Amino acid sequence: MLTRPARRGVAFGRCAGRFYPGSGGRAVAICPAFGFEGLVARAATTRLAEMIAELGLPTLVFDYRGDGDSADIEGGPDLAGMIEDAQAAVAFLREAGARSVSLVGLRLGAAVAAAASTANEHVDDLALLAPVASGREHLRELRALAAMMERPGRGSDADAAIDVAGFALSHSLAASVEAFDLDIVSPAARARIYLAPERPRRRIGALSAMWASKGASITLEPFAGYDAMMCDATASRRPDAALEHAARWIAAGPALDGAVDPSSAPLFGAGWREETVSLDGGRLGAVLTLPGAPTRTALIALNAGRVAHTGWGRQTVGLARRLAQSGAATLRLDFEGVGDSPGEPHDLYGEAQGAMTRAAVDELAARGFERIGLFGLCSGAYHAFHVGMNDPRVDLVALGNIATFALRPTQTAELAVWGAVRRRAGGAIDETSEAAGALAELTPLAKRFAKSSLRALDSLIARAEAVAGRGAPLLRQADAFVARGGALHLIHAVGDPSVAEAEALLGPLIADGRAQRLFLAECDHEITPRAARETLAGYLAAAMAPAATRRVA
Repeated sequence: MLTRPARRGVAFGRCAGRFYPGSGGRAVAICPAFGFEGLVARAATTRLAEMIAELGLPTLVFDYRGDGDSADIEGGPDLAGMIEDAQAAVAFLREAGARSVSLVGLRLGAAVAAAASTANEHVDDLALLAPVASGREHLRELRALAAMMERPGRGSDADAAIDVAGFALSHSLAASVEAFDLDIVSPAARARIYLAPERPRRRIGALSAMWASKGASITLEPFAGYDAMMCDATASRRPDAALEHAARWIAAGPALDGAVDPSSAPLFGAGWREETVSLDGGRLGAVLTLPGAPTRTALIALNAGRVAHTGWGRQTVGLARRLAQSGAATLRLDFEGVGDSPGEPHDLYGEAQGAMTRAAVDELAARGFERIGLFGLCSGAYHAFHVGMNDPRVDLVALGNIATFALRPTQTAELAVWGAVRRRAGGAIDETSEAAGALAELTPLAKRFAKSSLRALDSLIARAEAVAGRGAPLLRQADAFVARGGALHLIHAVGDPSVAEAEALLGPLIADGRAQRLFLAECDHEITPRAARETLAGYLAAAMAPAATRRVA
Protein backbone atom coordinates (compact mmCIF):
# COMPACT_ATOMS: atom_id res chain seq x y z
CA MET A 1 0.00 0.00 0.00
CA LEU A 2 1.18 3.51 -0.77
CA THR A 3 2.19 5.70 2.14
CA ARG A 4 -0.59 8.05 3.08
CA PRO A 5 0.35 11.60 2.11
CA ALA A 6 0.91 14.19 4.80
CA ARG A 7 -1.72 16.89 4.84
CA ARG A 8 -1.29 20.53 5.68
CA GLY A 9 -3.73 23.23 6.61
CA VAL A 10 -4.53 26.00 4.17
CA ALA A 11 -6.93 28.93 4.13
CA PHE A 12 -8.41 31.00 1.32
CA GLY A 13 -10.82 33.81 1.98
CA ARG A 14 -12.73 32.71 5.07
CA CYS A 15 -12.59 29.02 4.16
CA ALA A 16 -10.43 26.45 5.94
CA GLY A 17 -9.00 23.53 3.98
CA ARG A 18 -6.68 20.55 4.14
CA PHE A 19 -4.26 20.04 1.26
CA TYR A 20 -2.81 16.62 0.38
CA PRO A 21 0.27 16.91 -1.90
CA GLY A 22 0.56 15.01 -5.16
CA SER A 23 2.40 15.30 -8.46
CA GLY A 24 1.54 16.87 -11.78
CA GLY A 25 -0.50 19.87 -12.81
CA ARG A 26 -4.02 18.47 -12.42
CA ALA A 27 -5.54 19.03 -8.97
CA VAL A 28 -8.73 17.94 -7.23
CA ALA A 29 -11.06 19.96 -5.00
CA ILE A 30 -13.57 18.10 -2.83
CA CYS A 31 -16.86 19.82 -1.96
CA PRO A 32 -18.02 17.98 1.18
CA ALA A 33 -21.49 17.24 2.44
CA PHE A 34 -22.99 20.01 4.57
CA GLY A 35 -24.04 20.30 8.20
CA PHE A 36 -25.01 17.08 9.97
CA GLU A 37 -24.33 15.00 6.86
CA GLY A 38 -20.91 16.59 6.60
CA LEU A 39 -20.11 15.65 10.21
CA VAL A 40 -21.22 12.05 9.72
CA ALA A 41 -19.28 11.70 6.45
CA ARG A 42 -16.15 13.61 7.55
CA ALA A 43 -13.97 10.52 7.98
CA ALA A 44 -15.09 9.21 4.59
CA THR A 45 -14.30 12.56 2.97
CA THR A 46 -10.85 12.51 4.56
CA ARG A 47 -10.20 9.00 3.29
CA LEU A 48 -11.31 9.94 -0.23
CA ALA A 49 -8.84 12.84 -0.23
CA GLU A 50 -6.08 10.50 0.92
CA MET A 51 -6.93 7.93 -1.76
CA ILE A 52 -6.83 10.50 -4.56
CA ALA A 53 -3.52 11.90 -3.32
CA GLU A 54 -2.11 8.38 -2.98
CA LEU A 55 -2.84 7.96 -6.68
CA GLY A 56 -0.75 11.03 -7.40
CA LEU A 57 -3.16 13.99 -7.65
CA PRO A 58 -2.80 17.06 -5.40
CA THR A 59 -6.08 17.25 -3.48
CA LEU A 60 -7.85 19.95 -1.50
CA VAL A 61 -10.85 19.34 0.75
CA PHE A 62 -12.39 22.48 2.20
CA ASP A 63 -15.24 23.60 4.45
CA TYR A 64 -17.85 26.14 3.37
CA ARG A 65 -18.08 29.42 5.22
CA GLY A 66 -20.32 28.88 8.22
CA ASP A 67 -19.62 25.12 8.32
CA GLY A 68 -16.88 22.83 9.60
CA ASP A 69 -13.65 24.64 10.48
CA SER A 70 -14.34 27.69 8.33
CA ALA A 71 -15.20 31.12 9.65
CA ASP A 72 -18.79 32.00 10.39
CA ILE A 73 -20.70 34.18 7.96
CA GLU A 74 -23.34 36.73 8.86
CA GLY A 75 -26.80 35.30 8.29
CA GLY A 76 -25.37 31.82 7.75
CA PRO A 77 -24.45 30.15 4.46
CA ASP A 78 -26.68 29.88 1.43
CA LEU A 79 -26.28 27.82 -1.72
CA ALA A 80 -24.95 30.73 -3.80
CA GLY A 81 -22.26 31.37 -1.18
CA MET A 82 -21.30 27.68 -1.10
CA ILE A 83 -20.91 27.73 -4.88
CA GLU A 84 -18.73 30.82 -4.54
CA ASP A 85 -16.59 28.91 -2.03
CA ALA A 86 -16.14 26.07 -4.53
CA GLN A 87 -15.15 28.59 -7.22
CA ALA A 88 -12.69 30.12 -4.75
CA ALA A 89 -11.21 26.65 -4.13
CA VAL A 90 -10.63 26.22 -7.87
CA ALA A 91 -9.01 29.65 -8.07
CA PHE A 92 -6.85 28.85 -5.03
CA LEU A 93 -5.53 25.68 -6.70
CA ARG A 94 -4.99 27.52 -9.98
CA GLU A 95 -2.94 30.18 -8.20
CA ALA A 96 -0.91 27.37 -6.62
CA GLY A 97 0.01 26.02 -10.06
CA ALA A 98 -2.86 23.74 -11.14
CA ARG A 99 -3.45 23.71 -14.89
CA SER A 100 -6.89 22.15 -14.45
CA VAL A 101 -9.07 21.13 -11.52
CA SER A 102 -11.37 18.15 -11.06
CA LEU A 103 -14.33 18.82 -8.77
CA VAL A 104 -15.72 16.12 -6.49
CA GLY A 105 -18.89 16.58 -4.46
CA LEU A 106 -20.73 14.54 -1.84
CA ARG A 107 -24.48 15.00 -1.16
CA LEU A 108 -25.25 18.73 -1.19
CA GLY A 109 -21.59 19.23 -2.08
CA ALA A 110 -22.30 17.39 -5.34
CA ALA A 111 -24.89 20.03 -6.23
CA VAL A 112 -22.33 22.71 -5.33
CA ALA A 113 -19.63 21.06 -7.45
CA ALA A 114 -21.94 20.65 -10.44
CA ALA A 115 -23.09 24.26 -10.32
CA ALA A 116 -19.54 25.55 -9.81
CA SER A 117 -18.30 23.60 -12.83
CA THR A 118 -20.82 25.10 -15.25
CA ALA A 119 -19.15 28.46 -15.79
CA ASN A 120 -15.56 27.48 -15.02
CA GLU A 121 -13.37 26.71 -18.00
CA HIS A 122 -10.69 25.21 -15.76
CA VAL A 123 -12.94 22.37 -14.52
CA ASP A 124 -13.10 19.32 -16.76
CA ASP A 125 -13.80 16.29 -14.57
CA LEU A 126 -16.80 16.15 -12.26
CA ALA A 127 -17.50 13.35 -9.73
CA LEU A 128 -20.89 13.48 -8.00
CA LEU A 129 -21.27 11.07 -5.08
CA ALA A 130 -24.76 10.42 -3.67
CA PRO A 131 -25.76 13.74 -5.26
CA VAL A 132 -28.69 15.85 -4.14
CA ALA A 133 -30.62 15.90 -7.42
CA SER A 134 -33.69 17.72 -6.13
CA GLY A 135 -33.36 20.42 -3.48
CA ARG A 136 -37.04 20.10 -2.58
CA GLU A 137 -36.67 16.37 -1.95
CA HIS A 138 -33.48 16.94 0.06
CA LEU A 139 -35.26 19.34 2.40
CA ARG A 140 -38.03 16.78 2.93
CA GLU A 141 -35.40 14.23 3.92
CA LEU A 142 -33.73 16.69 6.30
CA ARG A 143 -37.07 17.50 7.95
CA ALA A 144 -37.69 13.80 8.46
CA LEU A 145 -34.19 13.40 9.90
CA ALA A 146 -34.77 16.34 12.25
CA ALA A 147 -38.02 14.74 13.45
CA MET A 148 -36.26 11.42 13.93
CA MET A 149 -33.59 13.01 16.13
CA GLU A 150 -36.03 15.08 18.19
CA ARG A 151 -36.05 14.20 21.88
CA PRO A 152 -36.44 15.90 25.27
CA GLY A 153 -33.78 18.55 25.84
CA ARG A 154 -32.86 18.78 22.18
CA GLY A 155 -34.82 21.84 21.15
CA SER A 156 -34.78 23.30 17.67
CA ASP A 157 -33.12 26.62 16.87
CA ALA A 158 -36.02 29.04 16.70
CA ASP A 159 -34.26 31.09 14.02
CA ALA A 160 -33.68 28.11 11.72
CA ALA A 161 -35.83 26.72 8.95
CA ILE A 162 -34.57 23.22 9.81
CA ASP A 163 -32.41 22.16 12.77
CA VAL A 164 -30.78 18.73 12.54
CA ALA A 165 -28.99 17.95 15.82
CA GLY A 166 -27.80 21.51 16.30
CA PHE A 167 -26.93 22.07 12.64
CA ALA A 168 -29.25 24.88 11.71
CA LEU A 169 -30.24 25.63 8.13
CA SER A 170 -31.19 29.28 7.82
CA HIS A 171 -34.32 30.28 5.96
CA SER A 172 -32.07 31.71 3.24
CA LEU A 173 -30.19 28.42 2.81
CA ALA A 174 -33.38 26.36 2.87
CA ALA A 175 -34.97 28.60 0.22
CA SER A 176 -31.91 28.42 -2.05
CA VAL A 177 -31.68 24.64 -1.69
CA GLU A 178 -35.39 24.19 -2.35
CA ALA A 179 -35.07 26.10 -5.62
CA PHE A 180 -32.19 23.91 -6.82
CA ASP A 181 -32.55 21.05 -9.28
CA LEU A 182 -29.57 19.24 -10.73
CA ASP A 183 -31.07 19.13 -14.21
CA ILE A 184 -30.62 22.90 -14.53
CA VAL A 185 -26.86 22.36 -14.45
CA SER A 186 -25.20 22.10 -17.85
CA PRO A 187 -21.57 20.92 -17.56
CA ALA A 188 -19.18 21.65 -20.41
CA ALA A 189 -19.55 19.29 -23.34
CA ARG A 190 -15.95 18.14 -22.93
CA ALA A 191 -16.50 17.07 -19.32
CA ARG A 192 -15.94 13.62 -17.90
CA ILE A 193 -18.68 13.01 -15.34
CA TYR A 194 -18.85 10.30 -12.69
CA LEU A 195 -22.30 9.75 -11.21
CA ALA A 196 -22.67 7.53 -8.14
CA PRO A 197 -26.22 7.74 -6.72
CA GLU A 198 -26.87 6.21 -3.31
CA ARG A 199 -29.74 4.20 -4.82
CA PRO A 200 -31.30 3.84 -8.27
CA ARG A 201 -33.14 7.02 -9.21
CA ARG A 202 -35.01 7.80 -12.41
CA ARG A 203 -33.90 11.42 -12.15
CA ILE A 204 -30.22 10.45 -12.18
CA GLY A 205 -30.72 8.18 -15.16
CA ALA A 206 -32.41 11.01 -17.07
CA LEU A 207 -29.62 13.41 -16.15
CA SER A 208 -27.02 10.94 -17.33
CA ALA A 209 -28.75 10.60 -20.69
CA MET A 210 -29.20 14.37 -21.07
CA TRP A 211 -25.57 15.18 -20.29
CA ALA A 212 -24.35 12.40 -22.58
CA SER A 213 -26.48 13.82 -25.41
CA LYS A 214 -24.60 17.09 -24.99
CA GLY A 215 -21.24 15.42 -25.45
CA ALA A 216 -20.17 14.64 -21.89
CA SER A 217 -18.53 11.30 -21.11
CA ILE A 218 -20.62 9.66 -18.38
CA THR A 219 -19.71 6.88 -15.94
CA LEU A 220 -22.66 5.71 -13.84
CA GLU A 221 -22.04 3.46 -10.82
CA PRO A 222 -23.91 2.84 -7.55
CA PHE A 223 -22.55 4.35 -4.35
CA ALA A 224 -22.30 1.15 -2.33
CA GLY A 225 -22.27 1.49 1.45
CA TYR A 226 -24.04 4.84 1.61
CA ASP A 227 -26.54 3.79 4.29
CA ALA A 228 -23.83 2.45 6.60
CA MET A 229 -21.96 5.75 6.26
CA MET A 230 -24.84 8.20 6.59
CA CYS A 231 -26.54 6.89 9.72
CA ASP A 232 -24.81 8.21 12.83
CA ALA A 233 -21.40 9.73 13.57
CA THR A 234 -20.40 6.97 15.99
CA ALA A 235 -21.94 4.00 14.19
CA SER A 236 -20.92 5.24 10.72
CA ARG A 237 -18.72 3.03 8.58
CA ARG A 238 -16.61 4.34 5.70
CA PRO A 239 -17.67 3.01 2.27
CA ASP A 240 -14.06 2.37 1.23
CA ALA A 241 -14.91 0.34 -1.88
CA ALA A 242 -17.11 3.12 -3.27
CA LEU A 243 -14.51 5.72 -2.38
CA GLU A 244 -11.80 3.74 -4.15
CA HIS A 245 -13.91 3.44 -7.32
CA ALA A 246 -14.35 7.20 -7.37
CA ALA A 247 -10.68 7.89 -6.64
CA ARG A 248 -9.50 5.60 -9.43
CA TRP A 249 -11.93 7.16 -11.91
CA ILE A 250 -10.60 10.61 -11.03
CA ALA A 251 -6.98 9.49 -11.29
CA ALA A 252 -7.64 7.98 -14.74
CA GLY A 253 -8.12 11.45 -16.22
CA PRO A 254 -5.50 13.13 -18.37
CA ALA A 255 -2.09 13.72 -16.81
CA LEU A 256 -0.75 17.27 -16.95
CA ASP A 257 2.77 18.48 -16.29
CA GLY A 258 3.39 20.95 -13.51
CA ALA A 259 3.34 21.24 -9.75
CA VAL A 260 0.67 22.39 -7.30
CA ASP A 261 2.06 23.79 -4.09
CA PRO A 262 -0.18 26.15 -2.11
CA SER A 263 1.28 27.87 0.91
CA SER A 264 0.12 26.89 4.37
CA ALA A 265 -1.72 29.57 6.28
CA PRO A 266 -3.84 29.88 9.41
CA LEU A 267 -7.43 31.05 9.37
CA PHE A 268 -8.09 34.32 11.19
CA GLY A 269 -11.22 35.50 12.96
CA ALA A 270 -12.30 38.01 15.60
CA GLY A 271 -9.81 37.46 18.43
CA TRP A 272 -8.58 34.08 17.21
CA ARG A 273 -6.49 32.27 14.63
CA GLU A 274 -6.51 28.58 13.79
CA GLU A 275 -3.98 26.22 12.32
CA THR A 276 -4.16 22.60 11.29
CA VAL A 277 -1.63 20.46 13.16
CA SER A 278 -0.46 16.85 13.03
CA LEU A 279 0.46 14.95 16.18
CA ASP A 280 2.23 11.73 16.99
CA GLY A 281 4.22 11.52 13.75
CA GLY A 282 1.25 12.47 11.59
CA ARG A 283 -1.02 9.76 13.04
CA LEU A 284 -3.44 12.28 14.55
CA GLY A 285 -5.04 15.41 13.14
CA ALA A 286 -6.16 18.39 15.17
CA VAL A 287 -6.93 22.08 14.94
CA LEU A 288 -5.21 24.51 17.31
CA THR A 289 -7.14 27.70 18.06
CA LEU A 290 -4.98 30.51 19.44
CA PRO A 291 -5.87 33.90 20.91
CA GLY A 292 -4.53 37.13 19.48
CA ALA A 293 -2.01 37.55 22.30
CA PRO A 294 0.55 34.92 23.42
CA THR A 295 -0.71 32.49 26.03
CA ARG A 296 0.62 29.59 28.10
CA THR A 297 -2.86 28.20 28.82
CA ALA A 298 -4.55 25.60 26.59
CA LEU A 299 -7.51 23.22 26.69
CA ILE A 300 -7.71 19.89 24.86
CA ALA A 301 -11.25 19.16 23.60
CA LEU A 302 -12.31 15.52 23.18
CA ASN A 303 -15.67 14.87 21.55
CA ALA A 304 -18.06 12.03 22.24
CA GLY A 305 -17.93 8.76 20.32
CA ARG A 306 -16.57 9.22 16.81
CA VAL A 307 -17.70 12.82 16.43
CA ALA A 308 -15.07 14.85 14.58
CA HIS A 309 -13.16 17.74 16.15
CA THR A 310 -15.71 20.27 14.87
CA GLY A 311 -18.24 18.87 17.35
CA TRP A 312 -21.92 18.08 17.49
CA GLY A 313 -23.64 21.12 15.99
CA ARG A 314 -20.15 22.69 15.61
CA GLN A 315 -20.15 23.11 19.38
CA THR A 316 -16.38 22.56 19.71
CA VAL A 317 -15.65 25.18 17.06
CA GLY A 318 -17.67 27.76 18.97
CA LEU A 319 -16.11 26.69 22.28
CA ALA A 320 -12.54 27.06 20.99
CA ARG A 321 -13.15 30.52 19.53
CA ARG A 322 -14.88 31.69 22.71
CA LEU A 323 -11.91 30.53 24.79
CA ALA A 324 -9.48 32.28 22.45
CA GLN A 325 -11.34 35.55 22.95
CA SER A 326 -10.80 35.01 26.69
CA GLY A 327 -7.07 34.37 26.28
CA ALA A 328 -6.80 30.55 26.19
CA ALA A 329 -5.83 28.23 23.35
CA THR A 330 -7.75 25.06 22.44
CA LEU A 331 -6.56 21.90 20.70
CA ARG A 332 -9.50 20.12 19.05
CA LEU A 333 -8.37 16.52 18.61
CA ASP A 334 -9.51 13.76 16.27
CA PHE A 335 -8.79 10.25 17.46
CA GLU A 336 -7.34 7.88 14.90
CA GLY A 337 -9.82 7.05 12.12
CA VAL A 338 -12.12 9.90 13.17
CA GLY A 339 -12.66 13.20 11.35
CA ASP A 340 -9.41 14.33 9.77
CA SER A 341 -7.17 11.68 11.35
CA PRO A 342 -6.05 8.83 9.08
CA GLY A 343 -6.25 5.15 9.98
CA GLU A 344 -8.98 3.00 11.45
CA PRO A 345 -11.14 3.91 14.47
CA HIS A 346 -10.58 2.24 17.83
CA ASP A 347 -12.90 1.12 20.62
CA LEU A 348 -14.52 4.15 22.21
CA TYR A 349 -13.22 3.33 25.67
CA GLY A 350 -10.00 1.57 24.71
CA GLU A 351 -6.54 2.37 25.97
CA ALA A 352 -5.51 3.46 22.46
CA GLN A 353 -7.61 6.60 22.78
CA GLY A 354 -6.08 7.27 26.18
CA ALA A 355 -2.64 7.11 24.57
CA MET A 356 -3.79 9.56 21.87
CA THR A 357 -5.00 11.94 24.57
CA ARG A 358 -1.58 11.78 26.22
CA ALA A 359 0.00 12.52 22.82
CA ALA A 360 -2.09 15.70 22.71
CA VAL A 361 -0.80 16.69 26.16
CA ASP A 362 2.74 15.99 24.93
CA GLU A 363 2.15 18.26 21.93
CA LEU A 364 0.95 21.18 24.03
CA ALA A 365 3.76 20.76 26.55
CA ALA A 366 6.30 20.71 23.70
CA ARG A 367 4.82 23.96 22.39
CA GLY A 368 5.45 25.62 25.74
CA PHE A 369 1.99 25.59 27.28
CA GLU A 370 2.34 25.52 31.05
CA ARG A 371 -1.30 25.20 32.09
CA ILE A 372 -3.16 22.42 30.32
CA GLY A 373 -6.80 21.44 30.71
CA LEU A 374 -8.85 18.54 29.39
CA PHE A 375 -12.51 18.78 28.44
CA GLY A 376 -14.38 15.71 27.22
CA LEU A 377 -17.97 14.89 26.41
CA CYS A 378 -19.37 11.40 27.20
CA SER A 379 -16.68 8.90 26.09
CA GLY A 380 -14.31 11.85 25.59
CA ALA A 381 -14.89 12.69 29.26
CA TYR A 382 -13.86 9.14 30.18
CA HIS A 383 -10.44 9.68 28.59
CA ALA A 384 -10.14 13.21 29.98
CA PHE A 385 -10.66 11.81 33.48
CA HIS A 386 -8.25 8.89 33.25
CA VAL A 387 -5.46 10.88 31.58
CA GLY A 388 -5.97 14.02 33.64
CA MET A 389 -5.96 12.31 37.02
CA ASN A 390 -2.59 10.71 36.30
CA ASP A 391 -0.66 13.36 34.36
CA PRO A 392 0.96 16.05 36.53
CA ARG A 393 1.00 18.43 33.55
CA VAL A 394 -2.81 18.61 33.57
CA ASP A 395 -4.27 21.32 35.81
CA LEU A 396 -7.95 21.17 34.91
CA VAL A 397 -10.34 18.36 34.00
CA ALA A 398 -13.91 19.12 32.89
CA LEU A 399 -16.23 16.17 32.37
CA GLY A 400 -19.32 16.71 30.23
CA ASN A 401 -22.13 14.18 30.77
CA ILE A 402 -19.68 11.39 31.55
CA ALA A 403 -21.45 8.09 30.99
CA THR A 404 -19.07 5.94 32.99
CA PHE A 405 -15.85 6.25 34.96
CA ALA A 406 -15.01 2.55 35.01
CA LEU A 407 -16.04 0.43 32.05
CA ARG A 408 -17.41 -3.00 32.85
CA PRO A 409 -16.46 -5.82 30.43
CA THR A 410 -20.08 -6.29 29.31
CA GLN A 411 -20.33 -2.65 28.27
CA THR A 412 -18.03 -3.27 25.30
CA ALA A 413 -20.52 -5.77 23.94
CA GLU A 414 -23.42 -3.42 24.66
CA LEU A 415 -21.71 -0.65 22.69
CA ALA A 416 -21.26 -3.00 19.74
CA VAL A 417 -24.94 -3.96 19.82
CA TRP A 418 -25.97 -0.30 19.97
CA GLY A 419 -23.78 0.51 16.94
CA ALA A 420 -25.29 -2.34 14.96
CA VAL A 421 -28.81 -1.14 15.81
CA ARG A 422 -27.97 2.37 14.64
CA ARG A 423 -26.48 1.13 11.35
CA ARG A 424 -29.45 -1.13 10.57
CA ALA A 425 -31.95 1.56 11.42
CA GLY A 426 -29.89 4.13 9.53
CA GLY A 427 -30.48 2.22 6.33
CA ALA A 428 -34.21 2.45 6.88
CA ILE A 429 -34.04 6.12 7.81
CA ASP A 430 -32.28 7.06 4.62
CA GLU A 431 -34.46 4.91 2.42
CA THR A 432 -36.49 7.42 0.44
CA SER A 433 -37.92 7.39 -3.03
CA GLU A 434 -39.17 9.96 -5.47
CA ALA A 435 -42.75 8.86 -4.91
CA ALA A 436 -44.81 11.53 -3.21
CA GLY A 437 -46.08 9.20 -0.48
CA ALA A 438 -42.67 7.90 0.59
CA LEU A 439 -42.04 10.62 3.14
CA ALA A 440 -45.33 9.98 4.91
CA GLU A 441 -44.02 6.51 5.74
CA LEU A 442 -40.53 7.72 6.56
CA THR A 443 -41.37 10.02 9.47
CA PRO A 444 -43.17 7.52 11.74
CA LEU A 445 -40.49 4.94 10.97
CA ALA A 446 -37.84 7.48 11.96
CA LYS A 447 -39.62 8.21 15.22
CA ARG A 448 -39.87 4.51 16.05
CA PHE A 449 -36.16 4.16 15.34
CA ALA A 450 -35.37 7.12 17.57
CA LYS A 451 -37.27 5.64 20.50
CA SER A 452 -35.75 2.17 20.21
CA SER A 453 -32.17 3.29 19.64
CA LEU A 454 -32.29 5.86 22.42
CA ARG A 455 -33.67 3.26 24.80
CA ALA A 456 -30.66 1.11 23.94
CA LEU A 457 -28.25 3.98 24.56
CA ASP A 458 -29.95 5.13 27.77
CA SER A 459 -29.94 1.54 29.02
CA LEU A 460 -26.21 1.34 28.35
CA ILE A 461 -25.55 4.53 30.29
CA ALA A 462 -27.85 3.56 33.15
CA ARG A 463 -26.07 0.24 33.64
CA ALA A 464 -22.61 1.84 33.86
CA GLU A 465 -21.67 0.95 37.45
CA ALA A 466 -18.88 3.29 38.49
CA VAL A 467 -18.34 1.54 41.82
CA ALA A 468 -18.20 -2.00 40.46
CA GLY A 469 -15.05 -2.94 42.33
CA ARG A 470 -13.01 -0.02 40.95
CA GLY A 471 -14.71 3.06 42.36
CA ALA A 472 -12.51 3.47 45.44
CA PRO A 473 -9.17 3.65 43.51
CA LEU A 474 -10.65 6.19 41.11
CA LEU A 475 -11.92 8.30 43.99
CA ARG A 476 -8.42 8.26 45.50
CA GLN A 477 -6.98 9.43 42.17
CA ALA A 478 -9.50 12.27 41.97
CA ASP A 479 -8.81 13.23 45.58
CA ALA A 480 -5.06 13.34 44.87
CA PHE A 481 -5.65 15.42 41.72
CA VAL A 482 -7.60 18.05 43.64
CA ALA A 483 -5.13 17.94 46.54
CA ARG A 484 -2.26 18.93 44.22
CA GLY A 485 -4.25 21.91 43.00
CA GLY A 486 -6.12 20.45 40.06
CA ALA A 487 -9.53 21.88 39.18
CA LEU A 488 -12.22 19.23 38.65
CA HIS A 489 -15.46 20.31 36.96
CA LEU A 490 -18.55 18.16 36.44
CA ILE A 491 -20.95 19.34 33.73
CA HIS A 492 -24.39 17.77 33.47
CA ALA A 493 -27.54 18.20 31.47
CA VAL A 494 -30.31 18.29 34.07
CA GLY A 495 -31.69 14.75 34.42
CA ASP A 496 -28.79 13.11 32.57
CA PRO A 497 -27.64 9.73 33.96
CA SER A 498 -24.18 11.26 34.43
CA VAL A 499 -25.51 13.05 37.53
CA ALA A 500 -25.98 9.80 39.44
CA GLU A 501 -22.81 8.36 37.90
CA ALA A 502 -20.69 11.23 39.24
CA GLU A 503 -22.34 11.23 42.65
CA ALA A 504 -21.75 7.49 43.02
CA LEU A 505 -18.02 7.85 42.43
CA LEU A 506 -17.13 11.37 43.53
CA GLY A 507 -19.69 11.95 46.29
CA PRO A 508 -17.17 13.11 48.94
CA LEU A 509 -15.56 15.63 46.57
CA ILE A 510 -18.95 16.94 45.51
CA ALA A 511 -20.20 17.21 49.08
CA ASP A 512 -17.36 19.48 50.24
CA GLY A 513 -17.21 21.52 47.03
CA ARG A 514 -13.84 20.29 45.82
CA ALA A 515 -15.48 19.11 42.60
CA GLN A 516 -17.34 22.00 40.98
CA ARG A 517 -20.58 21.42 39.08
CA LEU A 518 -22.48 23.05 36.24
CA PHE A 519 -26.07 22.02 35.45
CA LEU A 520 -27.47 22.81 32.01
CA ALA A 521 -31.25 23.13 31.96
CA GLU A 522 -33.37 22.12 28.96
CA CYS A 523 -30.42 20.27 27.52
CA ASP A 524 -29.77 16.82 26.06
CA HIS A 525 -26.85 14.44 26.52
CA GLU A 526 -24.96 15.83 23.51
CA ILE A 527 -25.43 19.48 24.64
CA THR A 528 -27.23 20.35 21.42
CA PRO A 529 -29.23 23.53 22.23
CA ARG A 530 -27.46 26.75 21.30
CA ALA A 531 -28.13 28.35 24.70
CA ALA A 532 -26.59 25.39 26.52
CA ARG A 533 -23.53 25.47 24.26
CA GLU A 534 -23.04 29.17 24.95
CA THR A 535 -23.39 28.64 28.70
CA LEU A 536 -20.83 25.84 28.58
CA ALA A 537 -18.37 27.96 26.57
CA GLY A 538 -18.66 30.84 29.03
CA TYR A 539 -18.19 28.50 31.98
CA LEU A 540 -15.05 26.90 30.56
CA ALA A 541 -13.65 30.28 29.51
CA ALA A 542 -13.93 31.42 33.14
CA ALA A 543 -12.44 28.16 34.40
CA MET A 544 -9.45 28.46 32.04
CA ALA A 545 -8.82 32.16 32.79
CA PRO A 546 -5.44 32.86 34.46
CA ALA A 547 -7.13 33.99 37.67
CA ALA A 548 -8.78 30.58 37.97
CA THR A 549 -5.47 28.71 38.23
CA ARG A 550 -5.47 26.39 41.23
CA ARG A 551 -2.09 24.73 40.89
CA VAL A 552 -0.12 24.73 44.13
CA ALA A 553 3.66 24.99 44.32
